[in-house]
Amino acid sequence: MFSREIYCCICGCPFSPVSLRNPENPDPDENPVLQYEDPYDSRLLSHEQTTWLLDFRLMGKADMGPSIPNTSSVSGMFVSGPASWYYRNNLFPKIPGADDGVSVYEILEVPDGNEAMLFPIHDRCLELLQRLCEHRTKQICPSSSQDKVPTTLEAFCHALCRRRERNQAPDLIVANYYYGKSGGLEWEHDYYGARQFWADEWETEPGWEWLCADPVRILDLSSYILSEVPSLSSPADEPLPTSLAASPSQIEPKTSYSQQTLKGLQNLPLEILSLILTPLHLPSVLAVALTCKTLNYRVSALLTPHFWRSRVQEGDVLGWLFAGDLAREEESTQNLDWTTGLRQLKAIARDFEPRKDKEQEKEKSRASTVPPIGLRNRWRIWEVLEHIGADGEQR
Repeated sequence: MFSREIYCCICGCPFSPVSLRNPENPDPDENPVLQYEDPYDSRLLSHEQTTWLLDFRLMGKADMGPSIPNTSSVSGMFVSGPASWYYRNNLFPKIPGADDGVSVYEILEVPDGNEAMLFPIHDRCLELLQRLCEHRTKQICPSSSQDKVPTTLEAFCHALCRRRERNQAPDLIVANYYYGKSGGLEWEHDYYGARQFWADEWETEPGWEWLCADPVRILDLSSYILSEVPSLSSPADEPLPTSLAASPSQIEPKTSYSQQTLKGLQNLPLEILSLILTPLHLPSVLAVALTCKTLNYRVSALLTPHFWRSRVQEGDVLGWLFAGDLAREEESTQNLDWTTGLRQLKAIARDFEPRKDKEQEKEKSRASTVPPIGLRNRWRIWEVLEHIGADGEQR
């Protein structure tokens, strides 16, 4: 159907408040609910968890001129200040420095004489997008091909432009309707559940509260992460006292090589090897371990639970888990088996599927705990971002 409301180019959610109501004890202070609305359950989704929907900006590969403030420091890249809404026969985003509303998802003529396209994006989604770019930059070696995977904000904007062109292709016209008329970008994955609620206004439906939960400021996130990490099986497995370090008396390389045949990193004291590896990003540490059998053994011996814990706390292991997401209480994290826990968390995130919360209740017996709804939404948005190809196709 034709959609007059505009939706985020990344998460597919609206930029307006959503209806909330406690079905058992309606609160007169909650937003008024119209007769045709089927509001979200405010016991599952609080007003504070939805305010992120109102904070958005416009971004694109454009030079908007000196009168329009640009918060991006990248040449040729535009990111507006906080946007609001302007009504002129329809709703248009209004950005600082502009006298009028600005069209989005359309080709615009900009002051430098070129054409550009601007995309509306929630501040939270922009934060997740920047986080993914940072994570990919750490993961991808400079010599490897990056053609299929966008790693910069500029590359993502280029991909979104290609996607919009694809949405407007003639072969997507169905019964005089084409995707290019909708208020957002169209993908085959339908934003993992969000696309079905596009209409003249966002349609709420109980059980789908998690789609609109704040994906960055997540309640009880640290508690949930720690609940998925089992305790160490024995005192002998306790982590070593520093991020990588282990004394020679604790780890003796079991190798048939003599000291005379070992060279370079192979022959360094473990304390020195630890100091070299500690500041490196995780992919670089693991790459060192793959260079030869001797270093594979020595580096693997240094990858203690304490090492993994510190890397998780720094946001260096799971892309969707940021630095600061995990509490740093030493007593609550030092005796945990992070190697096993990380495998479990990766599996849970990988098996993410869009479903109503009521349907998810059936899965409780299979999981130790149910993920916070904000984390489920972060996984959803992260999945959308990861499947954007550099050419605008869904990967």
